[in-house]
Amino acid sequence: MFLKKIALENFRYFSDFSRDFGKFNYIYGPNGVGKSSLIEAIYFLMSGRSVRSGKVFKRHGHKSLISFEKEQMKLTGFLEIFGELNEISIEADNKKKIFSINEKKLKKSSELFKISRILMFHPGDIAIIDENPAYRRSYFDHEFSMIDTGYFDDLLKIRKILSERNKLLKNIQLGLKVDELYLKSITDSYIILTFNVIYNRITMLSVIQKEWQNKGKISYRLNNQFDISELDKGSLKAKIFELHEQLEKREKRYGYSLFGPQRDEYVFFENRNAIKEFYSTGEKMKWILELKLAINKVIRNKSNIAPVMLMDDFFNFFDQKNYLELLCGLSQNQVFFTSQERRSEIGKHFDSVNEIELIR
Repeated sequence: MFLKKIALENFRYFSDFSRDFGKFNYIYGPNGVGKSSLIEAIYFLMSGRSVRSGKVFKRHGHKSLISFEKEQMKLTGFLEIFGELNEISIEADNKKKIFSINEKKLKKSSELFKISRILMFHPGDIAIIDENPAYRRSYFDHEFSMIDTGYFDDLLKIRKILSERNKLLKNIQLGLKVDELYLKSITDSYIILTFNVIYNRITMLSVIQKEWQNKGKISYRLNNQFDISELDKGSLKAKIFELHEQLEKREKRYGYSLFGPQRDEYVFFENRNAIKEFYSTGEKMKWILELKLAINKVIRNKSNIAPVMLMDDFFNFFDQKNYLELLCGLSQNQVFFTSQERRSEIGKHFDSVNEIELIR
């Protein structure tokens, strides 16, 4: 997978910008010139998601990405996959976003999963460890969907059924009449999809950990209580049915579902130490990078596509020896780095480095 070119109109720092890219792209310049904005634009174009999670983005969404005092933005990229060139574009104003592939509008940005694979390492990744369980579930759901698009289809199905099931449970809580046979049918479907999603999660975690050059472990906790990382299919099905039976009456009292993929948790360990409590920021970032490099291998092996790799402020976290060891497995990927200063050693270790200097 190779992003050959990008063009930006009114995206954050860039009012009118275009650039051709090579296999290894080194973006450098002082603070405030748009290095991270360029990386963010690439990620947004190829994933349909923003890397931002702050209060401003949560309040304003994609509108916060439009340049100041502008009403609309447009991003266009040319992505080569197995020798075929595809044009991806995003047009957005203060109300809506329109995603297109080869001038054909997409119903949802999630359709980008059908052609695009991209991974990003950036300073905000510390949230994968330090943020709440919902953040971790969202992160892994996105990465798993690149490994297996069928997983994403199951996520969409279960969200729809969960919404319907919660409406029925809420009506019961309010004393309204509910068709019990319909509730049972919805619940049966919900249990099946819960099993499918959770089984796929622990299966993909197992595959990722086999590729991990690390002693780290990710524990998958059903309902944030039971570590089910090692359960086989039969035991997992039994555990989910048992949980449903335990919580069925309480769900009708509370008016919403008390089990399912939306209530599970990922917990990170190394040598039996909880990463969140015992590791420094630098150690956490190294741990996260190794996780992403393992995910990169799994995507590559599963789809025969090497994801585009974005490394924002990468050199701030690792010394030269460490980063050369960590990056030795990226020879098949197109890679983007950012840094404040030009680093001559990059050219010694990566062939045909495309240097992009951004200035004020």
